[in-house]
Formats: sequence, structure tokens, C-alpha cells
Amino acid sequence: MIDTLPLTYTNSRWSAFFYRADAKRLRRVVPDCLDIEDDIVEHWYVDHRNTMLGPYGEWGLTVAASHKAGDGKTYYAGYYPYMYLTQDAAIPGDFHKMHVAIEA
Repeated sequence: MIDTLPLTYTNSRWSAFFYRADAKRLRRVVPDCLDIEDDIVEHWYVDHRNTMLGPYGEWGLTVAASHKAGDGKTYYAGYYPYMYLTQDAAIPGDFHKMHVAIEA
């Protein structure tokens, strides 16, 4: 378990590309409780060379989504239907949850 957050990263390499996807295909990978905000999908890859977890890579697919809560507030976020890490030390530390920034 990771005791110190946020994690420290140095010398990471990021790359990303975007494309438009068919709404029906996006709906297949996004849960029904989320609304899809647009048809643009982001594929990204990060090569983390020096982290508190050691070096590792990660790849993800991001879809812009929202959820209307019971109190009427709408929350917007990047939903990750797929994410891959080249080592698993980040998973028990809840690292994967830190990537999604939710705005109310």
C-alpha cells in the first residue's frame, strides 16, 4: 500500500491521439449510468521512467462522460473503459483512481 500521496514522477514521456468514434460503439463500453458527452476518444500512453513505484508504462482509453446525481448536480469526468499498467504496484495503492478529475 502506498502511504504517501500524491506520487512523485520525473522524466515521464506522454503521448496521446484523438479520434471520433461511432456513438453505438462507445455505448457498448460506457456504463448505462453515464452519459457520453461527445464522440471524441483519447488513446494515451505514458512511459514513467522514475516514480515512487519504480518505472512502468500505462495505456488508457478515455471517453468524456457525465452523471446526473440525485441532488441534480451533474458531474463530468474522463471515463476509462480500458487501462493497462505494465506493473501492478499502482493498483493496490488506488493509483488508477487518481487519474479521473471530477467537476461539479
